[in-house]
Amino acid sequence: MRDGVEAVKSGAVAVADRRLLGTGCGFVSIAIWGMTIPLMKLVSEDIGAWWTGAFACMLAGGLGVLPQLNGKGMRKLSKLPRGYVFWSGAVFVAYILTFYLGVGWSLTRQQAVEVGMVNYLWPCMTIVCSLLFFKYRAGMLLWVGTVLALVGVGVLMSGNEDFKWSMVWGNMMGDGLVYALTFVAAVTFAVYSNMTKKWFADHDVNLASWFLGVGGLSLLVGGFAQRHEMNWGVDTVVCLLGLGLLVHLVAYSCWEYSMRKGDITLVAAGSYGIPALSVMFGVLFLGVEAGWMLVAGTVAVVVGAGLCKLGVKEEIEEVGVVVNGEADVSRSEEGMEVLGK
Repeated sequence: MRDGVEAVKSGAVAVADRRLLGTGCGFVSIAIWGMTIPLMKLVSEDIGAWWTGAFACMLAGGLGVLPQLNGKGMRKLSKLPRGYVFWSGAVFVAYILTFYLGVGWSLTRQQAVEVGMVNYLWPCMTIVCSLLFFKYRAGMLLWVGTVLALVGVGVLMSGNEDFKWSMVWGNMMGDGLVYALTFVAAVTFAVYSNMTKKWFADHDVNLASWFLGVGGLSLLVGGFAQRHEMNWGVDTVVCLLGLGLLVHLVAYSCWEYSMRKGDITLVAAGSYGIPALSVMFGVLFLGVEAGWMLVAGTVAVVVGAGLCKLGVKEEIEEVGVVVNGEADVSRSEEGMEVLGK
């Protein structure tokens, strides 16, 4: 009896460790993704939106796929449900296309930051979508936190002392396509994150690298069709390498692992802080002015994230574990707690 209980405890600890590691990987992605919008805008100014996405995604996808091109890696891939791989891949590629084109086609650096704020609706959408994919229950705090975080995003957008809401509204009316594209990007990435958690939690395969490669090839086709003039420089190459290696290869791989093994609601809630990081990097890289309201927006975003986490409750399924002929009830992997804690 004691050996059986110890085995259950050991398994619970291992699950808790994987969950902690997965959650930590999610926060690594969040820290890196703060640089996404500035890097994308800087590179797209020199070589165009299509080529920026094509080079960055193919670089990251190629390097990420190489370690999987062996017998063990291919066997893992062959075990994945093909239908799930196809649909999750289609959603991810749609995200890559709409995200790159939305940011790359922005007319000014100020508009690029505004467009980025629209894309950063994906954290709250990830949590909302988790209600559909999993047995989570939403409390009032979820909706209060979502509204507060969205208000924080709006405050962050108004960090420039010359900023006016009428300016944003005018941009949306005059060039609504870029805002629509990034909104679609936010929705598709939220759906993809939940697909990864729902369908591939038990599979140790880095699908993001394969999907990035496909997305890069799709953008490459558009690049040849557009024939945008490219102005290469040292800064362009450095920013492109950062975009491909850090933002895509490292961050997306960490995020996918986090969605499979980590606490999806905590990571998604923490990702509300990305707009603050993006604005700060925008100030450094793009020369966009940010005033004191950056602090107020950041506080609203962080508090909203905490409320969102508190507003979602996971329904833990109980599973029976038979120990020496006696039924011992423990928690399933989703939200498992260590026995005897």
